[in-house]
Amino acid sequence: MARIRAITRTAHTTSEIFGNEYRITAASDRTGYRLEGATTPGASITSEPVCPGAIQLPPAGQPIVLMADAPTIGGYRVAGAVISADLGALAQLTPGQAVVIEAVGVADAHDALHRCEENLLAIREWSL
Repeated sequence: MARIRAITRTAHTTSEIFGNEYRITAASDRTGYRLEGATTPGASITSEPVCPGAIQLPPAGQPIVLMADAPTIGGYRVAGAVISADLGALAQLTPGQAVVIEAVGVADAHDALHRCEENLLAIREWSL
């Protein structure tokens, strides 16, 4: 089971989707990964800006994580966003695989991103 870290949008969303196990559905693509598991109350809202990694909660209650070809605006409630350091790992998962979304803070997200940058630098130096 993959563990993907995300930052919550508001404090009340922590117990809604974070820590639950979901499966990636066959309806997933480069626009969004649809997750199947515990339902969470969602809602249609006035359109607002979104980005890759945003975790939308549509009215049916099954989360959608926006991916590389995500729209620039969305009309569903947003629970949070997958951290940049983990978005690539999520993209490597295939339909049927299990994933748990874990809540982390901004400082943890920054630390993870810096570790990714250090790893890339080490790979570049090694390959020269």
